[in-house]
Amino acid sequence: MRVDLPDPRSVLKAMLARFAQSAGVSEGDADDRSILVEDARLYRREWLRNAVRIPAYVTVVLDKGKQLFTTGTGEIRDISLKGARLVNLRLKKASLPLVPFHLHLRFKGKRYDGIEARCVPRRFVLGDVPELGVQFVDLWVQTGASPNKRPRKRAK
Repeated sequence: MRVDLPDPRSVLKAMLARFAQSAGVSEGDADDRSILVEDARLYRREWLRNAVRIPAYVTVVLDKGKQLFTTGTGEIRDISLKGARLVNLRLKKASLPLVPFHLHLRFKGKRYDGIEARCVPRRFVLGDVPELGVQFVDLWVQTGASPNKRPRKRAK
């Protein structure tokens, strides 16, 4: 079975023409059309994502009182300089708190040993595979520490 896909440039050109028409810009106004292109660029991602499959230990901590809520494991599927997408979360408590919380991630595997992150939830997706989008607040690498040793508190 063969599926013919349209040329991406022609699709983009058609979308831009429809956008220009809805904005009231005529075909001959090249300067105004370039403004539309600049506007379209505003919706680009701030940081590029990298598709990965990195297992991680997950700790959920309540913001008020820094109380431990639950622990478990998950898998990082996409990662960027700003955040990550977590899937396959397996937490001891099968829930997340309704009060503000943050997550502590500790990457698993020989290649990622010592990489840890403190992050806040930004997006929840329920579906066949529930996902949790997180934004990094702090990201660091521990060197020479055993993987079972908890990180020391840093001075503020």
